[in-house]
Amino acid sequence: MLMSDEELGLDSFARYVGQHAYITIPDGDNPGEQIKVVPEPVARPVTIYSPGNTCYQTNNGEYLIKFSWGSGTKRSEIDALRLAKGIYGVINLERSGDLYKIETHHKDIDFSGGHRWNVRG
Repeated sequence: MLMSDEELGLDSFARYVGQHAYITIPDGDNPGEQIKVVPEPVARPVTIYSPGNTCYQTNNGEYLIKFSWGSGTKRSEIDALRLAKGIYGVINLERSGDLYKIETHHKDIDFSGGHRWNVRG
């Protein structure tokens, strides 16, 4: 069985309709608003093994939307940006949230029948 792009952590954030791209930003329990973005990401990972940073610019050019895998550390980039709020020269964090949690990803996977693979030949 192969994994989907979403399961691999590849770009599944944007929804494409014709020539337009939209990203839905969740807001707590609300489904969130759809934001129109430039269809081609400003930045995206070139390999699967990476922090997974993918950035989109809004159509009006006012915002940059960044998606990345959390590092699992106690203090995140979001925490640092909240602490630095209002400091000249530091970007402003408008909104943040979790789109996906690793616990959700592992929820229905059965690891009990795992096999060792000899990849050395």
